[in-house]
Amino acid sequence: MNTKWHVMIALTLLMIFLLTPCVIAQLRAGTHAALSNGRPDYPLYEAQILRHIDGDTLAVALHVLPGVSYEASVRVRGVQAPERGGRAACPRERMLGEAVTRFVAQHFPVGSWVYIQNVARDKYAGRILGDVWQWQERTRTWRSLARFLLSREGQWAVPYEDRAQAPWC
Repeated sequence: MNTKWHVMIALTLLMIFLLTPCVIAQLRAGTHAALSNGRPDYPLYEAQILRHIDGDTLAVALHVLPGVSYEASVRVRGVQAPERGGRAACPRERMLGEAVTRFVAQHFPVGSWVYIQNVARDKYAGRILGDVWQWQERTRTWRSLARFLLSREGQWAVPYEDRAQAPWC
């Protein structure tokens, strides 16, 4: 074989190596079915839920490159949910904080896959801020965790801008 064929084979293998993870991620995300169903814009980071810190914060294994992930706390952009534990301002907020955390855990369970978009550093060190999306196979649509919490008419969350008027205490 001459050098020209070696170069062509090497380039083909390199393209396959670089593109295969992207194609697999697109297929896993259901891109082919979701383009007309409110799919969030790119970039998306694939993540697996590890635990629920509270109603608006998740601990996830954030997949940043094929085979490369790290644990991160993700605060849901745009919402304020009741605090739980010692951060709650009153017993009612503490009770609601536990309830909303259980509610989110039922609908976004540990081990499920989500996609994080519009990632930025949060004001607290080590935590990131982002939009959290989940593909709903049954309805073939994307579900936003922020919209899902806000759709509960102020019981589970309020817009972040209105956090000072939160009705919990």
